[in-house]
Formats: sequence, C-alpha cells, structure tokens
Amino acid sequence: MDFISTWKAHLKELDNPLNVDRSSFKLHKNLQSDLWGGGDVLDSNIADVLYDIAKEFFDSLELEWVDIVDIIITGSLANYNWSEYSDIDLHILVDFNQIDENMELVQEYLTSERLRWNRDHNIHIKGFEVEIYVQDTNEEHVSTGVYSIVNDEWHTKPTRESVEIDWTTVEKKATTLMADIDSVYSLFEKEDYVDAEKSALKIKENKI
Repeated sequence: MDFISTWKAHLKELDNPLNVDRSSFKLHKNLQSDLWGGGDVLDSNIADVLYDIAKEFFDSLELEWVDIVDIIITGSLANYNWSEYSDIDLHILVDFNQIDENMELVQEYLTSERLRWNRDHNIHIKGFEVEIYVQDTNEEHVSTGVYSIVNDEWHTKPTRESVEIDWTTVEKKATTLMADIDSVYSLFEKEDYVDAEKSALKIKENKI
C-alpha cells in the first residue's frame, strides 16, 4: 500500500467507532483539578515542569538571539470545557521577525523542528499529552483562557459563562495537523522512510 492509500485508510477509520466517551465533552464546574489543584492557579510543580519542557524544546532550535516573550497554556485545559481527550497546549511566544524576515521559511523550520521533537518525545503530564507550539507575538490569539507560566497569572481568565467553541484554537490545531502531514510526506519523498513512518504513526496515535 502506497503512502497516500495508507493515509486514506487511516482517515477512513474515523468513520468507525473509536470507543470515545462522549460524556467527557461537557462544561465542568471547575478547571481540571490535577493541573489546577481545585482552584484557578496552576500547580507550581507542574508549572516548573512545563517551563523546563518549553525551554528544552526552544533551546534545541538553536535560536540564541531570539527572546522568549512568554510561555503560556491555552485551549480547553485552561478552560472549563476540558475532557479526558484534551492536550496541554503549551505555547512559546516569540517575535518571528527576530528569527528571520522570511515568514514562510520560519514557519517551515518551526514546523519541521516541532515534528522532530514530537517524533522523539512522548510527554504526558497527569495523563494529558503536552503539545508544543511556537507562536508569533504579532499573531492575534483569541481565547477565553490564557495562563502565563512565566508570570504565574492569567492573561485571559476563563469563566463558565464565557465558554464556547474556541475556533482560533481549532483552526490552529487543524493547520498544525495539515503541516505535520505535509512534513511526513516530505520525508517520504526524500526516501527517509524510517522517520516518515515513525512520524506518521506518531501523528495517528496522537490525533485519532
């Protein structure tokens, strides 16, 4: 079976029952207690671990001249609509203009490096996978829940009344997934079959 046929087969599996507990998708009374300790302040030990993860990833990029503006958590685990299927969306905020003026080149580099990192790491905290992104500070990020790990405070504090579908995060995740698949296909075209298969299986495991 060729690469495209294999991916079509994987996507077709989405039409089959996956034993997903749909009752998990609901509005909760509290933030996820394992992360937030029953309150609205991130557990200090978890904050330290997430900071170290973000720093280790960013250091691997070898962009010593670029400043980290902030490290934040966003998405459903920074909100009341979390579920057992949520990821810890860990965003490293930097000014992409500091990296290079060619934004397309910057995006391609960060995508390939994030894919490499995910291929070589499988990090979970309290059962939730850590998803790392590098976010441009010039990019508008609209979310009802944004928590700064660096400053240990909310940029945008969520409320149960304000919870709604975060289309910005949905679009970002969809764009990220498409970029990941494109990167896998690029590895395949370069006949780097070992890494292509490893990356493809990693994506399938984490996204389906």
